[in-house]
Amino acid sequence: MIVIGHNENIAWGLTNVTADTIDLFELEVNPENQNQYKYNGDWIDFEVIEEQITVQNKSEPIVHKVLISKFGPVVEYFDKNQRYYKFNLPGKYALQWSSFKPELQNTITGFVKINKAFNWESFRDGIKHLTINPQNFIYGDVKGNIGHQHGGRIPIRNYGDGATITPGTDEKFNWKSLSSFDQLFALYNPKDSFVYTANFNEDKAPNGLLIAQDRIEPYRQIRLKKLMQSKEKFSIEDFKKFQLDRYTEEAAELLPIMLKHLKSAKKSGEYSNFISILEEWDYHLTKNSIAGTIFKIWHQETLEFILTPLVGVEILKLFYESRPFNLKRIIDSYHEDVDELEDILLNSFKNTIDFLTDKLSSDYKKWQWGNLHKLTLTHPFSLVNKDAKVLNAGPFKLGGDGNTLNNGSYDRLSNYNVIVGPSYRQIHDLSNWDKSIGALPGGQSGLPFHKHYKDLIKLWVKGTYIPYLFSRKAISDNLEGIFKLIPI
Repeated sequence: MIVIGHNENIAWGLTNVTADTIDLFELEVNPENQNQYKYNGDWIDFEVIEEQITVQNKSEPIVHKVLISKFGPVVEYFDKNQRYYKFNLPGKYALQWSSFKPELQNTITGFVKINKAFNWESFRDGIKHLTINPQNFIYGDVKGNIGHQHGGRIPIRNYGDGATITPGTDEKFNWKSLSSFDQLFALYNPKDSFVYTANFNEDKAPNGLLIAQDRIEPYRQIRLKKLMQSKEKFSIEDFKKFQLDRYTEEAAELLPIMLKHLKSAKKSGEYSNFISILEEWDYHLTKNSIAGTIFKIWHQETLEFILTPLVGVEILKLFYESRPFNLKRIIDSYHEDVDELEDILLNSFKNTIDFLTDKLSSDYKKWQWGNLHKLTLTHPFSLVNKDAKVLNAGPFKLGGDGNTLNNGSYDRLSNYNVIVGPSYRQIHDLSNWDKSIGALPGGQSGLPFHKHYKDLIKLWVKGTYIPYLFSRKAISDNLEGIFKLIPI
């Protein structure tokens, strides 16, 4: 199956809806029998699944018992950026997830239908079979039609909005059902003459279906909408610029506010040189940006300065870059304590300069964002054997962050290394498929040391695209070689 791409009639792309498809339920366990929990006023037994985990050089497998409730399996650990943590909460909690019953055959059927679709109706006929975590499908066809359709399943809740822990003692608290296809968002040939998505959905699903109470910030979506409204017709070169764009709407909104309060603080004159650098910034968070580095670290240091006394450093570390810690919202809360806010921003700015001096150099000209913000495509073997690092690709200096259109989300606890970015880029010319182009990080081959194992990553980093030839003649005229399988 082709998950993202085109056939001879239509083209489509995907981004995650970031719908809230997971809820945590607090169970009431029988104090006299830890194998039971309360449900509809009665103590009922957990279902127990024994997972057999075979370990090399051990004669017997490890048996891991999983307790299953009406609200899902009991969870004791969670992961964040590939690190595992134990729940630091009393009691037991069950995790409900829309994909616990994946119905994989339906999703396979759906993508087969999508691959063969020839118009909007047949395309949607494929999407309606999908049981995946909800995705934005952006559609175009050779007749000039466009559309935006959600695919997958979103919980319909009987109780609450999924933003906080839900009671797990009665069926009235459990999910009512999963959404039907008719309840999902759909848009076809809108009057604005364009469809777009950058993971955030400003439009609501029909019938009041809640996508998520707690969602990613809208900055990438805001930027994309502005670019799409900038003129009536676009070229392939325009779309390249859009996909590679690293303008930060977040900084454009927040930095003037932060600078205003900083400049009002006493002793801010000691940092006039750095303040000038920030004031002259064009808000493009490129790998060479010095102002962008100062802003990003200042943003982080301000959050830490305010929140550490309130939640503690351990909790703060768990939620670096998370939405509950929206700095704009926090700054707005100081409207009656302006003097305190000025002191906070001055102290956090001092911490920023100290951090960059210690981390990078006493020469601020070396404070380029790419000197912190790097990408390495890491092979799993290299995590356990240093000799296997030859299988890695990188590090590469990158611009952007989680709020730029060209995504470059990073892990604060791993020296700002990039952990999320565009896993695939495509631009299709629906009047001539042979003019389509794309970009893939890594390489086409999965064989280490093959010449096409990681030859595409440098092109991806540079923002260079390769041809996506489609017609038989175009492919035949540009073959690298022919591989024949001859039956004996």
